Amino acid sequence: MRELPLPIVVAVNGVAAGAGMGFALAGDIVLAARSARFIQAFIKIGLAPDAGSSYWLPRLVGPVRARALAMTGDALSADGAVQVAGAIVEGHGGRLLTDHDPVGL
Repeated sequence: MRELPLPIVVAVNGVAAGAGMGFALAGDIVLAARSARFIQAFIKIGLAPDAGSSYWLPRLVGPVRARALAMTGDALSADGAVQVAGAIVEGHGGRLLTDHDPVGL
């Protein structure tokens, strides 16, 4: 993803857990609905972080916060993602994209 010549915009409407969070972390711009949650769920099933999480998370939130998120599996709210990683949060609680929105343009 990081080698593409165009920026990647990630939209998170609900929960981005495990590999979903890893993909979100790899985006150039992360848009999140107020209802969005980011969770490193790997610990809850006895796995180590994967899908790029172990690379991107410490670079975006710092090593101490990254370890805490990875070792506890606690959720990071959309507002928390703004504070620690610079995500952009949509003002209302609705979905950022609907089934009728064009994707990939």
